[in-house]
Amino acid sequence: MEINSHQLAPSPNLESSLPPQPAPVPDSPLPAPSRSLSPWLLLPIFLIFLGISGYLFWQNRTLQSQLTASPSPTASAIAMAPTDPTADWQTYINNEHKVSFKYPSSWDLKIENAGDNDNGQTSNTVLFLTHEKAKISMTFNLVGIGGLGMDLEGEPFELDGIKLYKYHRTYSNGNQGIGITDQLKNTLGVFKVNGITYSFALSYPSNENGSAYEIIFDQILSTFKFTQTQNLDSNITKKIGYIKSIKPNYDNYALDIDYVEWINDNNAPNGYRINNPITTTEKLYTDVPGAEPKVTLQTYTLETDGQVKNESVTFSQFLDDFQKKPEKWTNTLFWIESTNGTVTSITEQYQP
Repeated sequence: MEINSHQLAPSPNLESSLPPQPAPVPDSPLPAPSRSLSPWLLLPIFLIFLGISGYLFWQNRTLQSQLTASPSPTASAIAMAPTDPTADWQTYINNEHKVSFKYPSSWDLKIENAGDNDNGQTSNTVLFLTHEKAKISMTFNLVGIGGLGMDLEGEPFELDGIKLYKYHRTYSNGNQGIGITDQLKNTLGVFKVNGITYSFALSYPSNENGSAYEIIFDQILSTFKFTQTQNLDSNITKKIGYIKSIKPNYDNYALDIDYVEWINDNNAPNGYRINNPITTTEKLYTDVPGAEPKVTLQTYTLETDGQVKNESVTFSQFLDDFQKKPEKWTNTLFWIESTNGTVTSITEQYQP
């Protein structure tokens, strides 16, 4: 039997029959670990940074100091700079009465009365300041004033540091008036300083612009000076004399005092007293709380208990006894203490 031997063809390779596989992508290599800088390398960098920061800080502080020391003027600062409205005004000086003040050049000053000779002293000096229809009148050492007192409306006012009042009133001719007084109740519209009476007043027609005139009036008075005395607000005098009478002064009283005069020369080596034929009137207040003068008497009860002692009495008690015993009290010496022309203390001087 014939055996046919067939040579089998070799079977194809399985791997070659599969589609070709892509080559594997290798993984990205991990970054190499960084090495830290050596401290010796960081130190110079830190020092450079510190130096630059310090320099910039110093420059900034220096610039701020310069700006603070010399700030540039601003428009608002220039606009708010204070100015003196009286800087270019005229100056009036009266050496006789020891006063001075300034007034605008647009106002006319006229000496209405240079003054009267009153026992060697100048009194009733009158001057006017006028502008358009407004008039300011000033009288220095006013004597002989009289009339009925008025109650006026006003507000506190200072004249060269002296506490007074500025009043407002309407005159009989219809003009408006503004003036200075030392009291608003029962006043004649005047004031006293060191026993000397002054009268300052502004007047203008009712249909005029009074506020503008009042501003000028206030500015003039703001420059007023008593050139001879200092600390007038607390000027205190103490003199000895005889109280010749106690008379009503509106709701208050006034003392007529014969002050003692002393002579000490070759004819009177030890000094002696003479009576002054002219008395001085000193005002006092009894209607103002705390203003009533303090009265101290040594012989108030001498006739009843025979004792001489310092005894405080009210002014009303003294007035009542004075009216009952005028011969006794008008021949008794008293120490009279006054503050700015107002009696504040009456003390009997005992004579054995």
